[in-house]
Amino acid sequence: MEKWETDAWQRVEADRTRMLYRQAPGAVAVTLAVSTGLLVAHTPAFDPLALAWGGVMLLLAACRASLAWAFAHAALPHLSIRAWDQLYAAVVLLMGVNFGIWPVMFFPEASADERLLGGLVLGGMAGGAMAVLSARRWLALTYGALLLVPGGAALIALGGTPERVAGVLALVYWVAMVVSVSATNRSVTDALFLSHRNQQLLDETDRQRAAVAEANHELERTQEALEETNRDLEQRIVERTTDLERLAAHDGLTGLANRSQLVQLAQHFLDPNAGPLAVYFLDLDGFKEINDSLGHVVGDSVLREVAGRLMSTATEAVALARWGGDEFVIVARRGPSADRDVQFAHALLGALRQPIYRDTLALRVDGCIGVAFWPEDGEDLDELIHGADLAVYAAKAAGTGQVRCYTDDLARVGRRQSRIKQALGQAIAARDPGLRVFYQPIFDAATRRIVSAEALVRWHHPLFGDVEPNEFIPLAEQSGDITALGQVVIDAVCRFAASVPAERLPTIAANVSAQQLRHPRFLSSVEHALSHAGLDPRRLTLELTESAFATDAEQLETMMHRLERLGIRFAIDDFGTGYSSLSYLQRLPARTLKIDRAFVAAIDGTGRPIVEASLSLAAAFGMEVIAEGVEEASQAEVLVALGVTRLQGYFLARPMDEDAMRALLL
Repeated sequence: MEKWETDAWQRVEADRTRMLYRQAPGAVAVTLAVSTGLLVAHTPAFDPLALAWGGVMLLLAACRASLAWAFAHAALPHLSIRAWDQLYAAVVLLMGVNFGIWPVMFFPEASADERLLGGLVLGGMAGGAMAVLSARRWLALTYGALLLVPGGAALIALGGTPERVAGVLALVYWVAMVVSVSATNRSVTDALFLSHRNQQLLDETDRQRAAVAEANHELERTQEALEETNRDLEQRIVERTTDLERLAAHDGLTGLANRSQLVQLAQHFLDPNAGPLAVYFLDLDGFKEINDSLGHVVGDSVLREVAGRLMSTATEAVALARWGGDEFVIVARRGPSADRDVQFAHALLGALRQPIYRDTLALRVDGCIGVAFWPEDGEDLDELIHGADLAVYAAKAAGTGQVRCYTDDLARVGRRQSRIKQALGQAIAARDPGLRVFYQPIFDAATRRIVSAEALVRWHHPLFGDVEPNEFIPLAEQSGDITALGQVVIDAVCRFAASVPAERLPTIAANVSAQQLRHPRFLSSVEHALSHAGLDPRRLTLELTESAFATDAEQLETMMHRLERLGIRFAIDDFGTGYSSLSYLQRLPARTLKIDRAFVAAIDGTGRPIVEASLSLAAAFGMEVIAEGVEEASQAEVLVALGVTRLQGYFLARPMDEDAMRALLL
């Protein structure tokens, strides 16, 4: 049992003891009243045994009252809660024994009316006492048994039919009270435990900077609801029914409308008499990385925070819903111009960019928004969502934090992309020969000897023709097919490299994505490709763009070190265009930097300082440098003069198929 749970149960035990003592004065008064009633109803009136019985009860009542006074005034501070509990239970049980003695001692000589009256009084006393003592189930049941069982047995044994019926009813009443007291005890215990657990949570959330007031309010409401539920079972049923109705229409995590509720609302807000609408489709950027690296608990809290910020910003929205995953839909009345609607979209994104604090972390999320307008872009909600979804894909293609509005061109592009995604998935699964690997040689800058080659995937489709890599590779990343496509390339690269002598082609490079490295079977798939082809792992280089390290850098670093232990080498591609950081260069097992073609193209201007800086960094970390995109002799001359030792580009050799590359090498 965890520490917080142990602490909560200790507090519950203390609370149950306090409940017993708080009810003691009233219980003593009732006990004295019942005892007096039994004595008054008893004949003869001055029976010494009855008076002795009453004296014992008076003494026990005084003890019980004294204990209650001492507990309330902390008169015996050396006693533990357990000791107080045991003292109280002892006195109560002695009272119960004394009550149980009454029917045994006095029913045999009493009249039928006296027995029935005595049994009725003891039964009423038992019912009330068991409720008062329900905080301690065993004590309540034992006390009730002492009051009901002897009297019930005496009535059954001594009386006629009415008395036997009353005796049986007394025993049945005790059995029913067992069930009732057990349920009440569970409810009280659960309520106390939840109360203390809620208090622990409140203490923890006091240290949080965000949502303190909201969390406290929610916990108080939860505590009140639980207490109210314990008091009134019918109210619990009503509240649960209300919750079920709400959950049917709202997202259980964020509290926003869910997809089905948004569809129902559309029947009302798509009203020609109410004016035109704008549908905003928001897709978060960076959320998957938070979910994968920090876990779903943190991811869920981020989604709740995003929902809260959207509600605070889109105060005049017609509808606000969580569409699914990290996607949200906002429906709002159109402004006086399209610019105003776009400004509203940017305001929504701006609300998301403020840091989200969780424990010691400052998390950041952004997003893209696609906008579709009603009635121009669709007649119903499905068409509008589809249009906004196409627009958000266009926004993501332009970069994070972008807003795009739906156009007919987007629809055409979307249809093409959808067909290409489907065709690409089929081509990968079938190992279609239209998917081919080309190779571009990499040369030693001084000798112009081939020292390596980069594998480049090409795709020719019977319907679409030659599809450019910059079109189908991003689509493969979106669909998740990039892992399977990358494996096709690695398999082909290993087979080709193994067919060429190492002295002709010392190393060969294949591009891999961050998605591939995160895949749990990536390491085993690379090992299989190397083993199947019979290729020395030291001849294989894997190239990653530096933007891959913007998220999950630690996970990628771990996988790279595991691959390095096999002998595989790494190169950082497109260096200088993305997540440039000295820290990751220092940690990662990469031995090569590839200067992006954009800097090579501008080598006579703005690109030169970046090339020089890259060379300095590479020298500091013991890395070699490859300049890619060399298309002119003058570029090659400047790069060599600056100290670049490896060159790649159209000036030296274009990408070529496997046969042409083999012919060039051999």
